[in-house]
Amino acid sequence: MMSPASSWHLGLDLAQRRDFTALATLTCEWSIDGRDPVTWEWNRIPRLILRDLERFPVGTEYLFYPEALEERIREIDALTPPYTKRDAVLTVDASGPGGPVVEELRRANLGIETKPLIITGGQEPGATAGGWSTVPRKVLLTNLILLIDHKKLVTHSALKEWPILLEEMLDLNASTTQPNKTTAHDDMVMALAIGAWQATRRHPELLPQRQAARSRWSPTGSLF
Repeated sequence: MMSPASSWHLGLDLAQRRDFTALATLTCEWSIDGRDPVTWEWNRIPRLILRDLERFPVGTEYLFYPEALEERIREIDALTPPYTKRDAVLTVDASGPGGPVVEELRRANLGIETKPLIITGGQEPGATAGGWSTVPRKVLLTNLILLIDHKKLVTHSALKEWPILLEEMLDLNASTTQPNKTTAHDDMVMALAIGAWQATRRHPELLPQRQAARSRWSPTGSLF
């Protein structure tokens, strides 16, 4: 009775103008929940755990991020069981100035798969001619809401950044009901949404029902 190995999913939301850059670190872990009544196979249930959220100061040079990610990868390696291959992917916001950062990260040879993702205002996900993913912002956020609603996303008990993340989520919720309201910052939410998007592409079992999400996030949809 073996469950799939844990996988790591990093989401990097790069600063736009005066916003922060944020890095979310998640793991997809599996548990056993009885047997299927028809096939009698073990039910393997995936769950995303938000391990860490890091916000970088406004004005941080883009050349700094390979160093920061190298440190994060060392931390992941320290948590990877001996004689086990690290399973990790970094998804980077390649919108705006993100393209050069993606190339810089690849030149740094960090030893982790790096996937560029361009956030759009369209209706459906797609891809560029070069193979970079294009995902509408609302699709990223809807995917995140589904994970929360299905209780497939939880936080690590020691997550210090939870109050900031909660504030951003509440601010985003308010902006959907007040057309003239704009959010102050959304970097942590978007870093989390980017990492979660890649996780659900890799592990579609996280959202088996693919039920329609509510039109906006509600504080009753807790990450705990």
